[in-house]
Formats: sequence, C-alpha cells, structure tokens
Amino acid sequence: MKILSWNVNRSNGIWDYLHEKEFSPDIFMFQEYHEKTDNGRSNQIEIIHRSIDGKPAYWDTVIAARNNKPINYEIENFLGRVTIGKVRLEKEEEVCLVNIHAQHVEGYYTKWMNNVLDYLEPFITKNKEHLIIGGDLNMGIFFDKLSGRTNNGDLIERMKSYGLNMYPETEQQTYRHHRKLEPKYPDDYLFISKKWTAKCEVLYDEKIDKLSDHNPLVLNIDM
Repeated sequence: MKILSWNVNRSNGIWDYLHEKEFSPDIFMFQEYHEKTDNGRSNQIEIIHRSIDGKPAYWDTVIAARNNKPINYEIENFLGRVTIGKVRLEKEEEVCLVNIHAQHVEGYYTKWMNNVLDYLEPFITKNKEHLIIGGDLNMGIFFDKLSGRTNNGDLIERMKSYGLNMYPETEQQTYRHHRKLEPKYPDDYLFISKKWTAKCEVLYDEKIDKLSDHNPLVLNIDM
C-alpha cells in the first residue's frame, strides 16, 4: 500500500502534477485542501472531507482513495483540521485513517495535538491494529532543541505508546518557511500500526517548490 501525505497550501495543480509524475498512491492525505485544489481530480479517486453546508471548508483536511470510496467517520470537533476515514483495500484489509493539520493554541501546537489525542483516544485504542495517523503535525524534536522544552518529544512518545511507529524515522525537512531550505523544519509525519513494515521518502523538486511550502511524504507499507 502506498500513501501520500501532503500539505498542499491551497494550490491549484496538485492533481496535474501527480498525473505528470505518473504517481499513483492508494491513499491520499491532504492538508490545506481548497475547493480549487480539486481541479484535475480523476473521478476514479473518491474523496471525503469535513464540510460546511456541503462545501469544503476553506482550510480543510482531505482523505482520498483510488478506486475505493472511503467511509467518513463523523466527529463533532476540530472542523477543517481533523478528518477520519476508513478504507477497505485488497485482501479485505481495512485501514483507519486520521488526517490532521495541527493548530497553534496558546503558544503551542503540542497542546492542541494533545487535546485531539484526548478526544480521539477511544477510537485510536479500538483501531490501533490497522491505524494510520498523520499529516501536518507541526511538531518535532527540532523544536524542543530550539525551546529547551520536552513537549514535542513527550507528544511523540505518547503517539508511540498507542502501538504506532513514526515515519520518517529520523527528522527530515518537510516545511520550507518562506520557501527557504534553511532552517530545516520537520513538520510532517505518519504514525502507523507496528504490525506493518514501511519505507518513507520525502519528495522535493522544483515543481513541488512552486506548488507548496511543504514537501510530500510517501510511505510504502508492506501489509
């Protein structure tokens, strides 16, 4: 199974880029997905999102799957920031997905992320054997080194305590502040059930640089 996670920065041209690259993940997890971002999406790719009056929120998280309609889980909180879905793949393997775009609250992203985990903990515990949590999580040990705190490391350990492995396994740049290559912000991650083995790649090229200030994550999972 191949998964793409990408903060697309409300860009138009994402689907055209993926088509040009002949890149065909089984599952897509997008953050900052805008109505115009939908331009060029094949009708073979089914999509779910949290909506307002039937239309995508301006600042939305999206789960999409190829040739397989995701099932949307309704939750009350975190509109535009958290979307939950389930996809049934080949061999009847079921995958539960939590797509997150972390929000800054009272000076910290980690406080908001812990609130999300508190809210979702029953769902996570129930589905941890076939679970993927990821997105633009706005966290990393990098930020603890800057602040002298441990809240990012503590959050990562909390995620792992659910029986999940983190990818990338080492911090890599996924966010380019004002499109700059320095400093190397590691904002984006995928956490997956330990029963799966996987390889993760962070993509970057000139076209990605023009489309978004985030680099996409590609995770190949051996199921």
